[in-house]
Amino acid sequence: MLTKKDLSTLKTMFRNTETGIITKVGEMIQKNTDELVELINTGFNAQDVGFSKIDKILVNHEKRIGILEEKSFKSN
Repeated sequence: MLTKKDLSTLKTMFRNTETGIITKVGEMIQKNTDELVELINTGFNAQDVGFSKIDKILVNHEKRIGILEEKSFKSN
């Protein structure tokens, strides 16, 4: 049978566990938030700097698609 001391010990243990879990979840949320903010900032910076690079890549892809279309029409 459980004594009052056993019950008190269990309550304390559960409170400590709950507090630890809440703290851990809070830390995880903060870390995820920090990483998300960093990704967003990196994306905006890349967007500002990289538009010309992206445009060049898209133009190259369009040229390649055009060449492939020409070759496929010639072969048909």
